[in-house]
Amino acid sequence: MSHVFILSQNKEKKVIKRLWDRGKIKKKLGKMEKESQINENDVKKTNRKKMSIGEAGLLIGLGALLLLLIVFVATNVEPPQTIKQNNLAKQDSITTVEEIDVDKLLKEERVKRDSIIIEIKKSFTFKLDEFENRHWIEPKNRPKYTNMNGCYCYFQMNQDSTVSNFRFRFQYFANDWLFIKKMIFNVNGEDNLTILPSMEKDCGYGGIWEWCDVSVASDDDYRNSNYVTEYFIKTLANAKSIKVKLIGDQYHNVKTLSEQQIKSIKEAYNYYKELGGKF
Repeated sequence: MSHVFILSQNKEKKVIKRLWDRGKIKKKLGKMEKESQINENDVKKTNRKKMSIGEAGLLIGLGALLLLLIVFVATNVEPPQTIKQNNLAKQDSITTVEEIDVDKLLKEERVKRDSIIIEIKKSFTFKLDEFENRHWIEPKNRPKYTNMNGCYCYFQMNQDSTVSNFRFRFQYFANDWLFIKKMIFNVNGEDNLTILPSMEKDCGYGGIWEWCDVSVASDDDYRNSNYVTEYFIKTLANAKSIKVKLIGDQYHNVKTLSEQQIKSIKEAYNYYKELGGKF
């Protein structure tokens, strides 16, 4: 019996020890579980802190950019009213400058024109035609008589001071007739201009003279004018040298215009244009 009791006591001790050990294990497990929960909470808190710091940095950056944008707009963009006022001021200043420049240019042009007219006028005479109430403006160096060689231009000034009827005159004097039908003008040794003038003729004192006195037409009317047009006159006026071949019925003759004659044609043309003449 004693052995049975002892065995039973030993069993009870073993059982009690097992139960005790189990309790320790549970406590240890509980403690470990609590520690793991604490660790998880710490990690979450740490992550939350990290996230909150990152978000705060992002918000601060966005705020700084927004502030810079506001400052830029405030300093660089003008309000609509200011823009309108500035544009009006610019337009006024531009208009004023343009008006000043135009007035200055017109004044300079008038002065230049007047000086040209005054200078050219010295080379011409004003011959009154009392029956037609007009003046003939002719070069001073023109031939005095028809029975002299010569080439020049002249025009008329009307009662209202307008000018018109620009004319080209060529005179040929010699001992023998040519009966001129055609003239070829060689300009600067290159250009050949042909005209078909209607010639007048006369003779006396042992000589003959043939001449033409042609009203110069516009370039559009060159056929009706026998090719004596503004282009023809302008070409002669700007020439450096001119030779003229006078072609008659059987014979021809060549004449050379002097520098003074070329200059006279140029002055007549310029004077006519400066006075508002048209062809």
